[in-house]
Amino acid sequence: MTGPAGRQLSHAVAGKFSLCYDFTFYSQEGNDGFGSDIGWTCPSGSQLTQEIWAWQGHTDKPALATLELHANSSQEDYWGAATFTWWYESDFVTPEEVYEGEWGLTANGEYSGVLMLDMTRTGGKRYTPGETERIIHDGFIVQVPMAFEDYTYLSVDKGQHGSYLPIQIEPDTVLYFYPQWE
Repeated sequence: MTGPAGRQLSHAVAGKFSLCYDFTFYSQEGNDGFGSDIGWTCPSGSQLTQEIWAWQGHTDKPALATLELHANSSQEDYWGAATFTWWYESDFVTPEEVYEGEWGLTANGEYSGVLMLDMTRTGGKRYTPGETERIIHDGFIVQVPMAFEDYTYLSVDKGQHGSYLPIQIEPDTVLYFYPQWE
């Protein structure tokens, strides 16, 4: 079945409702002909550090997470200190895990970047002092909209060496972080 603009659609019936699924591959490169508002680009260090990034979604149950990236200095805003924290919504008081360490950013072509995270679990309910180190050490593919000033969010995919952030679950490994609510 073909839908609008020649997109390939798969048809399924659920009860009395007819459902269509769009399986068209939309490139993560450039604006895909749909306008610059949808296009992706590599973030700058200043874009990454101007917000505390928040995520809300599901792991095994509803959860929240924050990613804080602080620049080393105003002249070197492409690396610095990082903190990743996540909670279950049902207990927003005490985090499940807190990771602290360093981050760095390199370009991965014109349309994405690699956010290198080198962090160790330092707190949260799942942390036990003296435990074997649990680390996040990988380069995660990151993108921001070309119209970042209007659509402020950060896309983070799984690590280049197969690592995941604690909240990333297959098959939906792309996480969308938004500026933290005030």
